[in-house]
Amino acid sequence: MPSPEADNSSMPERRICAGDVMTADIISVGPDAKVPDIARILLDCHVTGVPVIGRDGQVLGVVSETDLERAPVEAGATAEDVMSLGVVTIPMETDLEEVAHIFDQRRIRRAVVTRADGRPRGIITRSDVLRGRVGAWDRAGIPQEADMDLIRRRVADVLEEYGGATSTVRVVIVEGVAHLWGLAESENERRAVHGAVAVVPGVLGVDNHLVIQPRTMA
Repeated sequence: MPSPEADNSSMPERRICAGDVMTADIISVGPDAKVPDIARILLDCHVTGVPVIGRDGQVLGVVSETDLERAPVEAGATAEDVMSLGVVTIPMETDLEEVAHIFDQRRIRRAVVTRADGRPRGIITRSDVLRGRVGAWDRAGIPQEADMDLIRRRVADVLEEYGGATSTVRVVIVEGVAHLWGLAESENERRAVHGAVAVVPGVLGVDNHLVIQPRTMA
């Protein structure tokens, strides 16, 4: 009779889902939250957006840094006034590969993870998807080569967030190590580019040669 260990080893591994890698401690606001208070939440919690949750627990929209930049300056503006509608929600049981497909198709960086009843349960980001993939590859023992297209997209995302241009950074892969060359406006931008490249599957290390040089205003 086969041992229990043999039986377990022959069982297919459960696929990773959104609920496995999401951040469960969701930061949210109500529709009546004042714009200045939302801005303070984003700054204090180091996030770039928060979902707006109605009294019934459903997701109504999301308020991002971009929404706040466009917000009216008059007093009394609320989350309901400035939030973006059509927020992308992903059920907890959604396969990680499907989550990655949704992110690429919708060109988004994060989504709200929901329970079966539609109530929010957490937040999932591109970084969460990458971490989940790396863990799966590690368990499977599958060696990965660095994906240059993926690296370029990650660098472009970071530089877009910081207002830079992709032409300021060049990436060269040598034996799995990513060498970063070019300019960064600040130490935060330099570290953000480093971190974005470091989590790409197949990158064994990062040698950061980026020079800090603030961009001048035209």
